[in-house]
Amino acid sequence: MSEASLDRLLILFSAGIGFMVLGGLNFLLSKMSRPLRFSVGGCAAFAWSLAPLALASPQVSVISASIVLLGLIFLVAVSSMPLDRLLRTTATLARHQTVQAGILIGVGVVMSAGSLTHFESEREAVIDRDLSCLLMVSSKPPLHVSQQDVALTDTDHPIEMKTPDEARSQSMIDGIEKQALVGMGIAEHVIRLHPASDMSNCHGWVFTGGRYWLSPEDVEQVLNENGYQAVSDPRAGDVVIYRQGNVISHTAVVVHSNLQAGSSSTLAEGKWGWMGVFVHRIDESPYGKVHEFYRSTRHGHMLRGLGEHHDE
Repeated sequence: MSEASLDRLLILFSAGIGFMVLGGLNFLLSKMSRPLRFSVGGCAAFAWSLAPLALASPQVSVISASIVLLGLIFLVAVSSMPLDRLLRTTATLARHQTVQAGILIGVGVVMSAGSLTHFESEREAVIDRDLSCLLMVSSKPPLHVSQQDVALTDTDHPIEMKTPDEARSQSMIDGIEKQALVGMGIAEHVIRLHPASDMSNCHGWVFTGGRYWLSPEDVEQVLNENGYQAVSDPRAGDVVIYRQGNVISHTAVVVHSNLQAGSSSTLAEGKWGWMGVFVHRIDESPYGKVHEFYRSTRHGHMLRGLGEHHDE
């Protein structure tokens, strides 16, 4: 929740509690004199309206206290006026065009402000949900550098490969994966080919056959040293690189293209972090829509020294 939304919530909550206290004491102390009743109720209502001061929000407290003061003034005015005079005055004011316009404008402002507040809260909820899901997908288990295999680029530069200290149980990661897919609202828009696995991330799935984790920096080096060139006419077998700013966030492989660069009917296959391997439309993934296609004349995408690609 943004700071502005929190301030509005505090104002409405504090003023609402103040009105409740004012109304309740006005009823409970009905046998007291009117000045005493209003004094006690007003003081108690003000005390509640100043509650945001405890949260270091003096400006919010002033606004909520002002709202309560207006309510108290209205209550005093209504209580002091004889009933017949009150009715006549109300009827006269209701016929006045200025009053009618003011009421309609006030209602319009309240409705508009309410709709904007609702929209903002909904938008923030969506952003928070998407961010939570992205963080869930991009998380990784504790890793260490593997000494089991040696992987090289085509120019003989070694690539550091990592493996998890301890892989999570299949039932655990399957449950977390399901939660993430449902949260992103894309569970029915992807085809799951292989289950979730802590053994590799998306980069490692493409360049190490699903055996290890690679960093975005490693992918940049592989693209530069294994003869990859950016292309605008994606074909099956091309690499798809997604970026967040200047950092590579995801690597996948094109499995189908309609020969129109970036078309939503282009399909990619890739592993989503620790999650499973999915086939999805090029613009339907947790990694956004900013992507580039790369092609190399070499056979396959595996790093030298690792052999052929194998399924997880």
